[in-house]
Amino acid sequence: MKHSRIAFYSASIALYMFTLSSCINDDLSQCVTEKRVYFDYTPATKASKYGLDPSEVVKINLYVFGENGRFIKEYKDESPALSSTYFINVDDLNPGKYRFVAWGNLDNQYALNEPELTPGVTMINDLKAELREIKNDTVSEYLNPFFFATHTGIKNIEIINLVPQDIHLQLDENTYKINVEVKGLGEAAAMQNSFRIDIDDSNSSYDFSNKWASDNDITYSRSLIPNKDKNYTLETSIMVLRLAESRDI
Repeated sequence: MKHSRIAFYSASIALYMFTLSSCINDDLSQCVTEKRVYFDYTPATKASKYGLDPSEVVKINLYVFGENGRFIKEYKDESPALSSTYFINVDDLNPGKYRFVAWGNLDNQYALNEPELTPGVTMINDLKAELREIKNDTVSEYLNPFFFATHTGIKNIEIINLVPQDIHLQLDENTYKINVEVKGLGEAAAMQNSFRIDIDDSNSSYDFSNKWASDNDITYSRSLIPNKDKNYTLETSIMVLRLAESRDI
């Protein structure tokens, strides 16, 4: 939401100082120069298979790069309450053109290929977000949801001095949950044998435009469990990184 501050700019020094004080002590929405990064997303509903659950975004790492692609700064929120009104404040950025990229839920399962980013040195094209939960080319752990966000339509966003700005990033989920059922085996076969499902793919890392950046084959593997209440139907859920038909990698 844009705010008009023309009256304050032409007001007395005393009134301008009051406004700055209000930014510190009262409602942040009154700040003259506030820069807010919002995350736009489609919420999941019972009526639609598309959309994401905002409660599953438990951590946000927001990265800012200069127009030349060099890393500037990281903003980290360890416990975001994601909603349409949630934002990260980036007031301390100097005027200039920037690219904003965010990852949701970087943790022990997902991490950057470079753990230490150096301002003014690290380049955006050298960075990847990677799946780390791979052992012997196999992912057997249930994965947490993983998210990516950036601005769409323009490559860089210009930060302007003394102007309030709302920056919107499009937030998307990089993981798919696949529910599996195998029916008709009967009690004896279901209880006396072990079953699993394997999904082979090569999608274990992404660059900072969220394109696939890996060509190493991996296997997602999960055990199937018989459900006695459903005539010993074998069931499991498996979380995989983003799938797509006829992709480049």
